Amino acid sequence: MASSEIEKTVSATPEAAWAALGDFAGLQKVMPAIEAFRMDDNGDRVLTVFGNELRERLVSRDDATRTISYQIIEGMPVTHHQVTIVIHEDPAGARVVWTTEAEPAEMLDLFTAVYTGGLDELERYLTA
Repeated sequence: MASSEIEKTVSATPEAAWAALGDFAGLQKVMPAIEAFRMDDNGDRVLTVFGNELRERLVSRDDATRTISYQIIEGMPVTHHQVTIVIHEDPAGARVVWTTEAEPAEMLDLFTAVYTGGLDELERYLTA
């Protein structure tokens, strides 16, 4: 299994960054690539990205540590995908660490590029 870790310090409070990224039902606010979004009756989020419908399931969420993990469970050619986002305090604002695991490993570059764009968009969203 392949994994990557990207991080960015954004000029916002950790609480503001957590309010944006820790809301499993609100990711579309900060990810402009999401074309359609809904929560289903099971608590999964169903979103359309680049014309593909994905189903993601919340694995864990902890307000105290500002940590959220979720998996893609349908819609991508992966046997495993899990993201963990952790938001830390930083003198410059909030340091967001986004870790991705993927199998097959060939999918990791795609996910890393999408999530890197998401971190850039988070900065714009929080400072708008």
